Amino acid sequence: MENTSDQPNQTLEPQDEHFENLLTQYEHQLPQQGQVLQATIIQKDKDGILVDIGIKRDTMIPARDLSKLDQAFLDELTPGMQIPVFVVGHSEESGEYQLSLSKGLEDQLWENAEKFMQDGTTLNLVVLGHNRGGLIIRFESLRGFLPFSLVPELQGVRSPKRADSIKNGLVGKALPVKITEVDRTRNRLILSAEAAQKELLQKRFEEIKKGQVVTGKVVKILDFGVFVDLGTVDGLVHITQLAWKKPNHPSEVVKLGDEIEVKIIEVDAERQRISLSRKAMLPGPWQTIGDELKAGDYVEGVVTRMVDFGAFVKLPMGVEGLIHKSQIGYSAAQNTQTAIKPGDRVILKVLEVNSERKRVALSMRQVPMERQIAWAMGTVEEEAPVTKKTSAPVVEAEVKADASSEQMQEPETVPVEAQPVEDVAEPEAAPVEAQPADDVAEPEAAPVEAQPAEDVTEQEAAPVEAQPAEDVAEPEVDTSQAQEKETSADVAVGSSIEGPDEPELEAESPEAQAPAEPEPDQPPLN
Repeated sequence: MENTSDQPNQTLEPQDEHFENLLTQYEHQLPQQGQVLQATIIQKDKDGILVDIGIKRDTMIPARDLSKLDQAFLDELTPGMQIPVFVVGHSEESGEYQLSLSKGLEDQLWENAEKFMQDGTTLNLVVLGHNRGGLIIRFESLRGFLPFSLVPELQGVRSPKRADSIKNGLVGKALPVKITEVDRTRNRLILSAEAAQKELLQKRFEEIKKGQVVTGKVVKILDFGVFVDLGTVDGLVHITQLAWKKPNHPSEVVKLGDEIEVKIIEVDAERQRISLSRKAMLPGPWQTIGDELKAGDYVEGVVTRMVDFGAFVKLPMGVEGLIHKSQIGYSAAQNTQTAIKPGDRVILKVLEVNSERKRVALSMRQVPMERQIAWAMGTVEEEAPVTKKTSAPVVEAEVKADASSEQMQEPETVPVEAQPVEDVAEPEAAPVEAQPADDVAEPEAAPVEAQPAEDVTEQEAAPVEAQPAEDVAEPEVDTSQAQEKETSADVAVGSSIEGPDEPELEAESPEAQAPAEPEPDQPPLN
């Protein structure tokens, strides 16, 4: 019996030892200050959240710690969920642990940030604001820093005013960024939008193929074309690719914010350039040229190339026409090989338009001279007839000395009302060389005074051709009354009207008259 009584004691000794080892091991696993644990939610109330952290007693997360978190996040917490908690401390007297959910989440964020940095993950984070050096980025409850030098939108911007406008415009927007530096001890989280953009661009260039048709928004208009946002990458529509008829400026075709359909005509992944065409999505010029151009029209063009049989010319409609070599040059005297060259602008007459065969026949030779002159002067209207200018205005007038006098008619010009003698220019005659008075044979006649203008009858003469100088009678003047005078290049030589038995009348402005020389029988004045 004694042996049987001793057997239970012998069997309990190994169990006690095992239990003691388990208790020792459990004590080594007690939470330590600064440690982050995974806790299970047991209950939520106004005082806080009761959680199980794997020790003998449950622990409360106080409400003051929960107030640091978003209410929306707290509303999603339910019993049975796992949450990270930070061990703030331990009370030796009460044996209770002080836990913090806000610090537990923050510690978890730092661990996630390190993981994202190692994996090179691209994140879309919201810009909260900016300071002197960069943008402030929200990474859940953490704050990251994005230097201005790593923001693609600010690169190359020199205007402070423009830079401030871009910075303010980024606030509240989500930017693709990569984490480049994590330092938990210094509370340092550095981000880069440039690195994220390079990766996104590379992926986008792999997706975009030549010949694809895409829709994008016009984000920038420049003199040479417009940029279209295709999603993480912009493409260029050159001004020549906006429409079949080249506009003077891209703003004549599109506006900022317009959604346009374009075709990808070139992709350069190395230079990260995409060329787009809007006109490729529009009806071709040969489909509408019949409405814009017809035989007999006159059109301006630019010579693009010379060939053996003629020259090709680019027309405003966006098509090329042909000038046959027999139609090159505005006159037959011009050398067809040297009359024009590539780059020259020319005015042409349309001989034929064949939209089915895509041909336009053009001619320089058949452009009228008037049209050439009007085009050269930069106007579409025909130039008015040019009247040859003389130094003195030509007035059409007929002086009738007597009913039987011979009428001398001058070439017709613009008719005007009769004016006083001093305002009436002498009739135009063929220019002759002025000679001294003594070389001109003058018949002896009594000098007469100039009659007033009211005695001279004005009458419109029928237009006749100008007579040669030898057919016009030389004016007869008295040598005693004639005065040698010099005429300038701007004054036309006048002629008097000759009639039988009538005094001679010399039309001459008072300003041009000089004091007459004394008659021979008078003594010269001192």
